[in-house]
Amino acid sequence: MNIVIITGISGIKKSEFLENFLKKTGIKDVSQVIKFEDELTRQKRRAPGIIPPASVGAFLDQDSSSNKVTAIEQTFSWITNSIRINKNTQYVFLDIHLEYYKKTEYFPPLNPAHFRGWIDNIDPDANVKIINLIDDVFNIWQVLKEREEKYPNTRLTLREILAWRSLETLQSESLAASIAAGAGQKSAVPYMVSIKHPFSTFRNLIIPEVPASIYLSYPISKTRNVKKRVEQVNDFRNKVHELGKKYNVAVFDPVTIDELILKQTSKERKSVLAQSLRWPLESDDLLIDDDVSDIRLPPSEIDDSISYVEHQVKSRDLKLVEQAALLVVFRPFYGGMSTGALAEIRHAKNLGMDVCIYSPSDDRIDSSDNPFDTSFAPIQSADEFYKTIETKLETLSPNNKR
Repeated sequence: MNIVIITGISGIKKSEFLENFLKKTGIKDVSQVIKFEDELTRQKRRAPGIIPPASVGAFLDQDSSSNKVTAIEQTFSWITNSIRINKNTQYVFLDIHLEYYKKTEYFPPLNPAHFRGWIDNIDPDANVKIINLIDDVFNIWQVLKEREEKYPNTRLTLREILAWRSLETLQSESLAASIAAGAGQKSAVPYMVSIKHPFSTFRNLIIPEVPASIYLSYPISKTRNVKKRVEQVNDFRNKVHELGKKYNVAVFDPVTIDELILKQTSKERKSVLAQSLRWPLESDDLLIDDDVSDIRLPPSEIDDSISYVEHQVKSRDLKLVEQAALLVVFRPFYGGMSTGALAEIRHAKNLGMDVCIYSPSDDRIDSSDNPFDTSFAPIQSADEFYKTIETKLETLSPNNKR
């Protein structure tokens, strides 16, 4: 049995993502989806001592923390004891927020025992993955603004969204560690993934029992404002994504979340974030409708969030490196030294990871900044680089581990 827990803060289009994922994979008939909020408000649960909230909004508006915790506990009990898993089910998906945030308060306290009891009831030996979906902070801000009529007083500042997202990621990791430590569980692995990755990344992450994944590293700040450089980076990205499809390897791609355009908007003292500033993903295979309209943001919120965004970009990219078995680096000195790419190379080196680097002689390298040692000898031929990647992906492919 494969159990997939889909987490993420409000404003992430989890339901749309999951519905489209099931359709495209063709596993809908062998999958069971449990939406926690639907069960939280399901009036069928009504019994002596159990009064389900009339709506998610009513649940959020309760002042009593203990009442909210009780509602969460009763819902988990209902899911564990009343929802039967069909015999032909191969995948069980739980769509859930690990934390809620309203009026400066986070709730409920994470209780891994709820999840362990539910998993044990399904299959104590289940293979568990936790997919923590993230998206650009300004897109989340816009979604929450548009939902204000349905969920009053739930709009958040950019900084509040960043804080909530950070906690949701931490809780995903804590939950995975707790589940993995429980008796009988074969594995419980957390993955942080931008929802703007192509379908193939999610398919190759969720479907194989033991997925293989790689992380792409390339200069972004040094290339994003030069059309030719963007085209060459995108050519690299597209080629490796295609190889990932071919060998069923998940490809993590950093520009699927691109929040540093907030910094440029702040420098230019603008209140409208132009989506044209965003790195062009060139993907027609997303699982959500990616709204590319401009967003009007309060300038004070942009300024207040910049330092937090910069910190999260650095820590997030290193975390994504840790999720991968291979680091694939494209021209780290293209347009000048990429400090982000070099930090990722050094981090991978410290982790003992396999690294494949393309750095042609045309890219000038200051020897004082050269991070390469004999174990990371860069490849100077593009053809050799792609052949090497293909060989490594073929070796990593889950197809070879059956």
